[in-house]
Amino acid sequence: MVKNVSFGMDLQINGTKRIIFFLALSEYSGKTIFLMDNAPPDFIKATMIHSDIEILTGCYLRDARAITASYARKMAHNNGVTYTESIQPTNWFYSSFMGLPDLCELENSGSLVVHYEDAVADQMAFLNKAGDFLNIEYSQESLKFWESEHHISVGNQGPIAMIKLHQLGHLDEFESKVLYENQLELLKQNPARAFNDERWKKQLTKLP
Repeated sequence: MVKNVSFGMDLQINGTKRIIFFLALSEYSGKTIFLMDNAPPDFIKATMIHSDIEILTGCYLRDARAITASYARKMAHNNGVTYTESIQPTNWFYSSFMGLPDLCELENSGSLVVHYEDAVADQMAFLNKAGDFLNIEYSQESLKFWESEHHISVGNQGPIAMIKLHQLGHLDEFESKVLYENQLELLKQNPARAFNDERWKKQLTKLP
């Protein structure tokens, strides 16, 4: 959260001029709140450390079986990675899971902690909780996320696919294209409609 943008953004660091990226972005865009997904520590250090930037942390939790099944679906489509391979110690997902903080410590740290299943079950309750944390006031209109201003550069499919479909009127082919086309139509009929993606329950088998 950028608290002040009315100043020069060039800093002298060991004699080298450096621009604080999010201050520059805030001045350029007129926005003061930016959400980042899994920002690496070196990126935070390089782009966010400044007295006029407040960093708030949150954790969006979901059943690990759902996450890895989603990852395996996409990887199988791209290069044949299986679910079992996706959770092995040599794979990115393993180290990601092992690096998760203790949930009790996280909840006591002042971070925003949200469970995916709770968020999709009651979207307004989730928006109100996030709004209180970020000092943003949301309304029922906020549920129509596809109608808001978006400048998508990169990210996973899902809401991004639905935003692109609304903006462009079509989608390129990908493994869940039909699913998200249908979801957007249903959401336009009822923006508060809950959709809990539980495909993993059918796609994964129990261990013997």
